[in-house]
Amino acid sequence: MNNNEATTPSKHEKRFVSNTPHGSPNEKSNSRQLNNQNTTSGSASMISIPMDVDAEQTVADLTVTSAANLNPMNTELERHDYSPIQPYWFYSKKSQGRMTWIPFSLTDVRRLDEAYAQNRAVIATNGNRYDVNLVERTRTPVYWTDEPNEIRRSKWFYLPENDSRFIPFDEKMNEILEVYNED
Repeated sequence: MNNNEATTPSKHEKRFVSNTPHGSPNEKSNSRQLNNQNTTSGSASMISIPMDVDAEQTVADLTVTSAANLNPMNTELERHDYSPIQPYWFYSKKSQGRMTWIPFSLTDVRRLDEAYAQNRAVIATNGNRYDVNLVERTRTPVYWTDEPNEIRRSKWFYLPENDSRFIPFDEKMNEILEVYNED
């Protein structure tokens, strides 16, 4: 026999069971607790259900009532200002017969974006060791002879099958994807 069945309540006295953290029943309570009363002491909320009422039906009613009382989220207050995705600059490097795309440093990206916005043709990058020609989209070393590397300005990338590195799409494909993404 559990604590809930120990005594039979009289006509004027009702017994309530609550979902308190320790599960201890409230022996004597007034009938106002039948209304969905939540307490905010601590993190647990308490709903009291009289012992002579069908608990499953009461819980179902409380769930429906609670769901009906929910206010829709105010989207005006929850709206976040997101900044648009900025394109990033990459250069290609051939090693072991494979083409790898490496991102420029943040400093170089800022300088490249400024030069791009100002329609400048050539800008020094990587500690003035490489010149980037924005018109030809190439990167060439300044102090030694090496073949030029292709550069790309991209927001969109793809992952080839059996590869572990993302590859930036070329600028024409970026434009197509941006137009498609706006629709």
